[in-house]
Amino acid sequence: MIKVMSTMAAAGPALRPWIGIALLCLSEGCAGNVGARDVPVPVEEPQGPFAADTHCTRISETAYTKGAASPIEVITIASIQVALTAAHAYLRLRDAAAVEGVRLVLNSGFRSVKGQEYLYGCYQSGKCNSGNSAAKPGYSNHQNGIALDIHDPSGRWLYARAKSFGFHNTVPSEPWHWEYAGADSGGMCNE
Repeated sequence: MIKVMSTMAAAGPALRPWIGIALLCLSEGCAGNVGARDVPVPVEEPQGPFAADTHCTRISETAYTKGAASPIEVITIASIQVALTAAHAYLRLRDAAAVEGVRLVLNSGFRSVKGQEYLYGCYQSGKCNSGNSAAKPGYSNHQNGIALDIHDPSGRWLYARAKSFGFHNTVPSEPWHWEYAGADSGGMCNE
């Protein structure tokens, strides 16, 4: 395990998601071709105002809301694609938590159809991703860019403070699932 961790550290940000997926596939098995952005892999993030882990290159993706497709712009935060509107709010949320000594970790953001199909298949079979609940492809709020899976090691900071940043826990049985309800508040990735 120590060798794997040192390999991940040496690999750099571009390869870390692939190493995480390889580890996930070794432990749970993977069927078909799975892309780096298609599987939520926990990635530790440096803290601080608009940390260097954020890449403002905008990428156009296809979002889905209740089965209907539409274009969306995403940016990358610690190897996780996040819709631009939710990204700026998340960065403010994360930095506020860091000021109070809480280190939030982003585990999942925007999901492609392929990524949602994989997780839905895991949910149906129970053979991967711990059989966690997943919405039918085209109907997940991860696919329309408003849902983020955030790890709060304190177990309570998000519940106390996330609402003031526009985030709401909409799935009570999933304390990591937070959805952003608001417009783009602006930030480092605006032109």
